[in-house]
Amino acid sequence: MDLPESLNSIARRVATQLFLVRPEFQAGLEVLDGGHFEASIPAPEGSQAGALVVCTAHDGDIWVHFAPPQMWYSVDDEQELMTIVDQLLLDEVLFVRTIDANGAWAGTTLVRRIEDLELNEGETATLLSWSGSRDQTAG
Repeated sequence: MDLPESLNSIARRVATQLFLVRPEFQAGLEVLDGGHFEASIPAPEGSQAGALVVCTAHDGDIWVHFAPPQMWYSVDDEQELMTIVDQLLLDEVLFVRTIDANGAWAGTTLVRRIEDLELNEGETATLLSWSGSRDQTAG
């Protein structure tokens, strides 16, 4: 697998693991400032996810996210990244964006089921699945 020379060591390590397990991400590879990368795959038709994106940033941060605003989740390492990517692609976990009573973003997380979601008074949550089949609004 040929990776751009401009990738920093952390981005190179993460990209190598990602592309070995999920080669479909390699077509969406983009090198970012500082030698970081972003790689994505488009969501299936009918999905509100837009795309599944993996990227590195700052001092070794690894992120996975859907295209809509504030649908970002930080992972600790390549092993957790691969677990989360697999679970998202299988619709086993849902991205959750929570909005407070004033309409301001209050947080983002992942849940397996809507029953696992805990909302504060006045909050609303948007739950998105990769396929779109499990999308919901709560609150």
